[in-house]
Amino acid sequence: MQQSRIHTDRCSLDPTPHSTPTTFSIPSSQPQQPQQQQYPQTSTNTKRKREINSLDASNSSLAAEKRPIIHAPTQPTTTTASNPYQQQLQRAYEHFQNLVASPDEFKLLSTASRSVHYIKPTPQSMTSSMPITKGVAEIHKDYALSQILDSLRNSAIRKQWDPRFEDMRIVDVYSKDRTEALIHSFQKGQWPLVPGRDFSIAMKVFKESELQGVVLFTSVESDKIAPLKNRVRGFLYCARFLVQKAAHKWIITCITHADPKGLPLALLNKVIEETAMCVGNFAQFIEQTGPVPPD
Repeated sequence: MQQSRIHTDRCSLDPTPHSTPTTFSIPSSQPQQPQQQQYPQTSTNTKRKREINSLDASNSSLAAEKRPIIHAPTQPTTTTASNPYQQQLQRAYEHFQNLVASPDEFKLLSTASRSVHYIKPTPQSMTSSMPITKGVAEIHKDYALSQILDSLRNSAIRKQWDPRFEDMRIVDVYSKDRTEALIHSFQKGQWPLVPGRDFSIAMKVFKESELQGVVLFTSVESDKIAPLKNRVRGFLYCARFLVQKAAHKWIITCITHADPKGLPLALLNKVIEETAMCVGNFAQFIEQTGPVPPD
């Protein structure tokens, strides 16, 4: 694969040698009053289109999706008393930390203007046709940590920066601030030959410190998310966005370990690269548009 030219030192982009926490325990959920974030408002649709067109011109992978930034309505409005997927989330968290602790096992896949991308073979004990991907990118705007974490879970704008993302539905929530949820997520296929994938996912968002936060996803079984006839149910061992403060910038590391269940090789190679590159797309997007509220 031909690598694009980049003048950024890859070592400065990859924080993994220093990012392993001292504990492998997800912080327990405590009832908190969510802080009100200030998000910029665009004055007209013309300005929104101009911002999106500017981003599309510099990143061809986003050019096919030109949709206005619309905050999706939140569903459901009720909150379940406790999260039934804490054990699954804990296993996914520990799996991610093991991957972070072994940066030398990742091999360079490609570089882009805003990110560096790596892959690692999936362990033999974990069935998957797709290698583990890692993307590392930087944000140079002085946003608050919570604003970046919120923006990462806005499904309306994710359609702009994640080429594989089609849609999602919040099925249940387990915290008052909506940082724990059960999600039905949809990924694009290749019509008419390859059906799209869907995933039954538990999500948890939390701060490990004032300078480091996490958005964590993993597949779970739920009778609230039945299989669909026109979809293939994929499996997500873990996907995690790690957001860290470093000097006057934010570093975002995304590691994804998924089994898309039998994609054709030609499409699989495209999915691998686009999955690794999406964190760089996000960094560019949020600098262009500013932070947005979560679903």
